[in-house]
Amino acid sequence: MNYRKKAMLMAGALLCLNLSIYSQSISLKMSNVSVKKAMTELQTKSGYSFVYIAGDVDTDRTVSINASQLKDAVAQILKGQNVSYEIQGKNIVIKKGSQQQVTSGKRKKVTGTVKDANGEPIIGATVVEKGTTNGTVTDFDGNYALELSESGTLAVSYIGYKSQEYSVAKIKQGQLSVVLKEDAEVMDEVVVVGYGVQRKSSITGSVAAIKGDDISGTAASNVGTTLAGRLPGLIAYSRSGEPGADNATLNIRGFGSPLVIVDGVEVRDFQKMDPNDIESFSVLKDASASIYGSRAGNGVILIKTKRGVSGKPELTFNSTFSWQSAIDPIEFVDVNDFIMLWNEAADNSGQPERKYTPDQIEKYKREGGTDWYDVTFRKRAPMQQYNISLRGGTEKVKYYVAAGYMHQTGLLRSNDQQIRRYNLRSNLDIQLLDNLSISVDISGTWNNTDVPALSMWDTYANIFIARPTDPAYWPNPNYAPKSTYHGEWASTAFSTRKDFRGYRRNDDYSILPSVTINYDFKFLKGLSAKAFLNYRIDNVYEKQFDKSFAIYDYNYDTGEYTKQREYPAALREQYWNVKKSTPQFSLNYHNVFNDIHDFSALALLELSTYYDNNFKANRKGFLSNEVEQLPAGDPTSQQNDGGAYEEGRAAWITRLNYAYKQKYMAEFVMRIDGSSKFATGERWGYFPGVLVGWRLSEENFMKKFSNLDNLKLRASWGMAGNDNNSEINKYQFMTGYSKGGNYVLGNNQQVLDGLRTRGLSNPDITWEKTATTNIGVDFSLWRRGLYGEFDVFYRKVWDVFGSKASSLPTTFGATLPQMNINSYNDRGFELMLGHSQTKGDFFYLIEGNVSWTRSKWDHFDEPVYVDDNERYRLQKSGQWKNRWFGYKSAGLFRTQEEIDNWPVDQDGQGNKTLAPGDIRYLDINGDNVLSDKDRVVIGRSDVPELVFGLRADFSWKGFDLNMLWQGAGLVNTMYAMDLRRPFFDTATPHVGFLDRFHPTENPDGEWPRMTFDQSTNNDYESDFWLQNASYLRLKNIELGYTLPDRWLTKTGLSSLRFFVSGMNLLTIDNVDTIDPEVASGDRGWRYPVQKTMSFGFNLKF
Repeated sequence: MNYRKKAMLMAGALLCLNLSIYSQSISLKMSNVSVKKAMTELQTKSGYSFVYIAGDVDTDRTVSINASQLKDAVAQILKGQNVSYEIQGKNIVIKKGSQQQVTSGKRKKVTGTVKDANGEPIIGATVVEKGTTNGTVTDFDGNYALELSESGTLAVSYIGYKSQEYSVAKIKQGQLSVVLKEDAEVMDEVVVVGYGVQRKSSITGSVAAIKGDDISGTAASNVGTTLAGRLPGLIAYSRSGEPGADNATLNIRGFGSPLVIVDGVEVRDFQKMDPNDIESFSVLKDASASIYGSRAGNGVILIKTKRGVSGKPELTFNSTFSWQSAIDPIEFVDVNDFIMLWNEAADNSGQPERKYTPDQIEKYKREGGTDWYDVTFRKRAPMQQYNISLRGGTEKVKYYVAAGYMHQTGLLRSNDQQIRRYNLRSNLDIQLLDNLSISVDISGTWNNTDVPALSMWDTYANIFIARPTDPAYWPNPNYAPKSTYHGEWASTAFSTRKDFRGYRRNDDYSILPSVTINYDFKFLKGLSAKAFLNYRIDNVYEKQFDKSFAIYDYNYDTGEYTKQREYPAALREQYWNVKKSTPQFSLNYHNVFNDIHDFSALALLELSTYYDNNFKANRKGFLSNEVEQLPAGDPTSQQNDGGAYEEGRAAWITRLNYAYKQKYMAEFVMRIDGSSKFATGERWGYFPGVLVGWRLSEENFMKKFSNLDNLKLRASWGMAGNDNNSEINKYQFMTGYSKGGNYVLGNNQQVLDGLRTRGLSNPDITWEKTATTNIGVDFSLWRRGLYGEFDVFYRKVWDVFGSKASSLPTTFGATLPQMNINSYNDRGFELMLGHSQTKGDFFYLIEGNVSWTRSKWDHFDEPVYVDDNERYRLQKSGQWKNRWFGYKSAGLFRTQEEIDNWPVDQDGQGNKTLAPGDIRYLDINGDNVLSDKDRVVIGRSDVPELVFGLRADFSWKGFDLNMLWQGAGLVNTMYAMDLRRPFFDTATPHVGFLDRFHPTENPDGEWPRMTFDQSTNNDYESDFWLQNASYLRLKNIELGYTLPDRWLTKTGLSSLRFFVSGMNLLTIDNVDTIDPEVASGDRGWRYPVQKTMSFGFNLKF
């Protein structure tokens, strides 16, 4: 709870102790505010506290107050409600007409404290005997004492928190300590939207929001991973778990990468933020994003960081230690199974000379083979995370200062995979004058990556290709064996060590200072001006030094080592520098007329400048591994390159909001965007948005539904754009040349670099445009006993970038420019349902969400297909974008007779190359020949159409349990290369191939026969290899315990909580061999997604 309010409440109460309520003079003027806000303000000004039974007073009702006497203020706050009030000491006791007085009978005195979930005492909480006017309020330390009937019920409530009730008979020894939980609907009433905030009840767009505290407890190395399954419409999936390269892929409603704004500034990589610094997330999904114009076509994520509050300083320290391990690492066959499958492939391929001999087989059985995955990786690796913050302030100055540190170690046995991240943040708010304030913020992030020079992709290539019959070490460990991967690289036991292979170090710095100045004009109530100045600096420096090394062969008979190949040392250094500034200047106006007309307006000018420059240089031929600097390399091998880029933007933004009695709401947005990327005539774009809402629950005819807390209908239409599409070449409206191409000139035939044309220009190119229509409903019943949101949407996208290359003859003779020629549409729905309840010390919340979206091409520039089959297979216009084409399979051929009787010619040779154990395909077009014409839709893409999440929170006394389930549906993934081809590039088969077909050993096998032939019938892309990648995952589970306050009394601590948590601990899916979130077509050469076990503590002073 806000400490300043606590102090003011108690101070006010003491000052007013000897004053009469009927004669106390105050000054309270408030327009169009909720009853709860008016009560809070009156408590602050007068020192009197309201005592009432939760549910007796409609605290969401809108009122206006203009009173100079306390009694008049109370009357105006309670006007229109079926209640009365009386003064008991310093309490304003509200009751209904039918309320009883204090009950008779045996009585008990109860004492205790009331605190919030953070252990802070709640001042002014109402403690009352239910059904009576017998009550009191808590003091400065949250203490209370009340005498009440043993047969009665003790009710505790406070504005913004869920009320709790206790049977007096069950209160042992007259002592009861109460912890009130925040009422999510009340506490979340302010939501961050574009260039401002709005009350949740007033929002007319489709905006999903969560608190930063909901994700700060998740032990993840990046913020994006923690968002999966939490917000309807936000799709987050992890393709890799590699330290430093494990960012989640995010998109809103399947549209694509969203714009991300942190405290008003577009950031490069928000996923490296410290989650403990985050106050809230907001996701703008419809016309609410139109205010960001040309960058908002794929939706917007808004992040607000924590700021200072009035009150005593609060020092918080969080510590987490985790063990990470791989989810579903690919399991390869051992040496004995490898030899068995290899010899089968040799027989099936007609290459018996390649078979292992009986003596070799016996040798490997005796000596064992090499488990290359185990040689390269360990089972688990540690990760540490720490955060310390100081938060507090006065009426004049408020501050939030924080520092975070993360150290993540990878699974390499060499222990040479180290990631360190440092986060710093300072947010300072200063009230210089009554109408002038300034905020000074600065944040910084430093990411340091220190890993072996060999990339993780190449490391996995080595593991796949290396055979279990090959040694990881020679008898002399100073000599590195070669890798089977084309016989070129060293064994991964050596190549993953920095002291042998070299290193890659990356230092990524980001600094963002900003200043905000707010000025309230006195000549016109509600008018204010704001200037927001910021400057973002990103610096990335990368250095990769490949050490010189040699690989050897070894003769066991002679004991001699033979050098197979020697690699020279090489050094590459790169540097990127980005500078961006986005100053904003705005006028804001807000006023309420006649207590019913709520009007606000925003006029804003935003300017943006962006500068990017980079260079890189490399040399080879170093004489020694000891001098890792460019001058030490061979100057004749030197290469260098670099580049620079700049762009500018300007935007005029207008927003108008109107609400009538907070029942009928409308919002109009217009953004005019200009970008230097386009020619003068195409530079400016206009992006309007209209949003309306109707709170039916505020209508008089709905008041008879007493269990209805909230019912709001929403509708919106808005335009946005997209000029960051990777398919567009920047400044394509200009003609020009680029460096490149080799030209032979002169009598000596010297090869020189030259210039080449960029191709045709397009002066008419401009940004993509979108128009989104959204209809939604928000509701709450039985005081959030059941609540939810439902949205349906349709988005039209046009002027999509494309090329005429497919529809023009190949003899055109020039490089064609990108053009705004394509269009498509998206449609879908989102549903969120929740239930929460408090029973005494027990609280629980269950909340689930599900989202579905799918996209279809309206027009795609392509040839005119005259053949019906070609039109079905190749035409994109009018078709779903995520169709997956391939052959339909009908299992395996089990006998030669089945092949002989099969009427479909699958190999163009009358099936002469087929054998039992090969895949059988269906002839779709009926011509008895397998061809492209038989390819049909067999599935969907690897981006899920359906995503869902289920959250469950429980707390009892000091214990809390939180879990999040997350999953996806209507999604496929395709096995590729090594995953479906045994011995592809001589790769070691994975264990799935053990269930291969063999006419005698395994006639019922589900996988095709072994073969060395990689062009075989069995490698066709078909539903045989297409996997249903739907899954359900226990994304996060956490169990915590907060020590009782009485244990901390003499320690100086206000709160101490211990917890244990797990991330990605359980996955339910039908995909063999790989994780269902891995990108389709992946060979498996990728660091697996991680699961994490963590423990730690949260400490507050």
